[in-house]
This record gives sequence, C-alpha cells and structure tokens, in this order.
Amino acid sequence: MTWELSDLVRGLAQSPQPLFLARSPSLTRHATTANGARQLRHHAQMISALLVCMVIGIHDGDSLLARCGPPGDMRERELRVHGIDAPERYQSFSDTSRSSLAALCLNVPAHIRPIETDRYGRSIAQVECRGRDVARHQVTRGMAWVYTRYADTRPDLPPLQAQARKSHAGLWADSDPVPPWQWRHAQAHAR
Repeated sequence: MTWELSDLVRGLAQSPQPLFLARSPSLTRHATTANGARQLRHHAQMISALLVCMVIGIHDGDSLLARCGPPGDMRERELRVHGIDAPERYQSFSDTSRSSLAALCLNVPAHIRPIETDRYGRSIAQVECRGRDVARHQVTRGMAWVYTRYADTRPDLPPLQAQARKSHAGLWADSDPVPPWQWRHAQAHAR
C-alpha cells in the first residue's frame, strides 16, 4: 500500500497515530520505499521540520509529551513550548496552568516546529493545537509568563502578557505572582 502526503494528513484526523510532515516537495512522492523511508528520517532531523504529533501527556503549563514520527518509527518526544515559562509543580497556579494546556492539547494532533534542544534534552518548539499557537494561548489567558530569554524572538507575546496582567487574567489575579525562574532560584537556594 502506498501513501501520499494528502492521504497521511487526512488519516491523522481519523487516527490517533501521529504522522511526520516536513516542508519538502519530495514528501508528495510515495514514501513506502526504502528511499522514501530514508528521506523521512532525514527530514525528521531538519530543524525547520514541521512535525504533526499526538500529544499524549502534559507535564506542566509549558511542557508536554508527544508521539511523533513516520508510521512504524514513532518516538516519544518531550517538548517545551518556546517563548513561555509556566508555574512549576508545587508553585502557586501550577495546576490551573497545566489544566489549561491539557484542555487545549491533550490527546489531539499538534503541529510542532522544533527550534533547539534544552539542557534537559527536551525540544524547545513552537506548538499549535487545534489551530492555536500554544504560547499565545497560555500567555493571553494568564497561564504563563513570557520567558525573558526568548522575548526578542516572540515580540507578539509581551503585549499579550501586558493585557492579561491589566485584566487580572489567570495568575495575574494574584497580587504578587512569582515568575517561575525566581521560584526555581529560591527553591535551589533553600536546600
């Protein structure tokens, strides 16, 4: 049986099986040959790749677990959403932030565009679920801060954070919310 790109995309909506896509005209060719499989593996390594994955777990408001890859070669990937930092476990507002991400992404296909790998081996990636940019969604709802390390690469996020803060959305309802990077620092020095 051969599959074309359009068949793979259509099949994703009907199956929990995650699929792999990349910006490449070669993927419109049949990909069941040995050469096609090699091309898919090669494209999986490209940083500009677009992965269509199934989100199978949520760690916190900015981290998730997804199953990605071509049929027969799917792998679990730990992902961190690029541009945001959500409350850590045991930090105030953590459960609400995590629930917000789960409501948007858990058990649905997600478009993942890896950007880099962090020191924990997670892919830092732009993530879309249900057609919504996850970073924008979380910041707009007051579920995460703009991560200052990446603020210059996501100029769309600071104005959304300012609006969420002004309207006391989510974590901004707290009179003095503690950014996760400060909370982590305090936890490290408390030991």
